[in-house]
Amino acid sequence: MPFGRRRGARPRERAGQCGRAGRRERRRRARSHCPDPGRPLVRPEETTDDWERITEVSAVAEPLDFVTARSSAGPVLVTRDADGELHVLSNTCPHQQATVCRQAEGRAESFECPNHYWVFGPDGRFLGSRLALAAGRQLPHDPAKDLPAAAVDVVDGWVVARFD
Repeated sequence: MPFGRRRGARPRERAGQCGRAGRRERRRRARSHCPDPGRPLVRPEETTDDWERITEVSAVAEPLDFVTARSSAGPVLVTRDADGELHVLSNTCPHQQATVCRQAEGRAESFECPNHYWVFGPDGRFLGSRLALAAGRQLPHDPAKDLPAAAVDVVDGWVVARFD
């Protein structure tokens, strides 16, 4: 008798419960960076001249609002800085490729990488590490540590981005 099964017990798929395939699908959807995980990454009608539709502008209506989404370039973070300017940033830390923001949406003055605690502003600028900021140390700006940003525009109520 295989481990983990009682005598006479039916496999989970036959008992009406989710098996491995169902659990995998639930995990995939939970990790998704898109409000609709079934949606393809890029629809042909959403792209024109390398511009890609990312999210509705109403999703980031107020300063410091953010939303995570998926694009052809990978997971992205759509933010509005304190001045109200829109930014579409890579949601992957340039240091060790960890996902910077795991929340689907919200408000934040900064974003912190969970691996090494690098802190980024809503415009993608590297601000320093959590320890350096807590100690009051100001690091010189290094553009290589910033989150990669895309060109952004608003078209018909949608945030569109071009990844170069």
